[in-house]
Amino acid sequence: MSLTDNMLKKRLNKNTLYLNPVQDPIERRLAYVKEILKDSTFFPKTVKYRDIDEAFVEWVEEELKIVYENEVLPSYALFSNQRYSEYMQMWETMDDNNNLKMNFKVITRENNPKEGNIYSGSGIIPTATKYLMNRVEALNDQGKMCVVEYRMAQPMAVDLTYKVTIITNKYELLNEFNMMIHDKFSSLHAYIFPNDHPMPMKLKNISDESDYTVDDRQYFAQTYDILLMAYIITEKDFDIEMKPIVSLHCIGGDIMKRKPQVEIEEFELINSCPVENDPRYYNQPMKITVSFDKCDDFECEFTMDCNMVFNKISYENIKTFSLKRNGEVIYINEEGVNIKENDVITLKIKKVSRIKSSTFYIEGYSPNVIYDRKAENTESELDYKNLPQEIEVE
Repeated sequence: MSLTDNMLKKRLNKNTLYLNPVQDPIERRLAYVKEILKDSTFFPKTVKYRDIDEAFVEWVEEELKIVYENEVLPSYALFSNQRYSEYMQMWETMDDNNNLKMNFKVITRENNPKEGNIYSGSGIIPTATKYLMNRVEALNDQGKMCVVEYRMAQPMAVDLTYKVTIITNKYELLNEFNMMIHDKFSSLHAYIFPNDHPMPMKLKNISDESDYTVDDRQYFAQTYDILLMAYIITEKDFDIEMKPIVSLHCIGGDIMKRKPQVEIEEFELINSCPVENDPRYYNQPMKITVSFDKCDDFECEFTMDCNMVFNKISYENIKTFSLKRNGEVIYINEEGVNIKENDVITLKIKKVSRIKSSTFYIEGYSPNVIYDRKAENTESELDYKNLPQEIEVE
């Protein structure tokens, strides 16, 4: 065996180790959601303008760090309109002639936040509704068991425009910072995490403000407009409510164990010689209605005493359900599911509200009974009519 064959053999047997697995977008979003509630109570941490400003400045200092002559270029956050505060931030970088030294970054923000687009252009829900975050059981001051509900309003979305300007007299620093900016936004969005809340940013514009005639001193200045799609959460958005646990009791008979009663009415066939695929003829419509009182159990079982094709379902005050035929789950679609006489139908439901009644409807048709459309216009009330068959399960 030649040396080349040995190398190929080794390459074929090579194992690849993925030390840093990449999360898909859904896994990444779920990780962000978990991070929001990490090391907090049942509520997320509040996030305000000051928190967002501080997180943005930290992002610029850490992610846009640039070094020249073994020194990190300083960053100055000018969020205040007071000249005194700006001077206090910069006095350490003044030279002996009270001129500002070159090679630094300036961070500013527009003072007029816009309506937010973090919800993909959709507005917030126009109500004062607060949504359930968590529910736990606890004892109140009287020692009675209660349910404590933690609710939160939808965060207020805002768009903030930040400007990051680099001022330098070194052209190579300008190029290096420009490449750094484009690298951070190569995936369209970059993120900051004020109080662990992920907020996306997008590079909107780059402008050049270089000046070559100031006291014969050449300097370069480039400004990067960054749109931050943020949201605000304050203490007023949180609500804690304690509710007593109420037990619901039913009075009068063994309601929970009563069996459903199925009533089926048979109607005489109008035409005994239908033609296949003729629109004049159609199958007898059938409908099963299963009613659950507020005191009923959430499971019902009944035996069919006729053939039927299930092709449509609907319901009221039902969150989830399971429908079985002879112990096997069935799924209803437009093509229909054939149900035969003596088949056992089992229906289990989960109510939206336990203190209200629920209704489950199964619609379909009889495969054995054919109606004639011409016979629908009867001359007398005594004549046979094409009537649907309704089955009520109580």
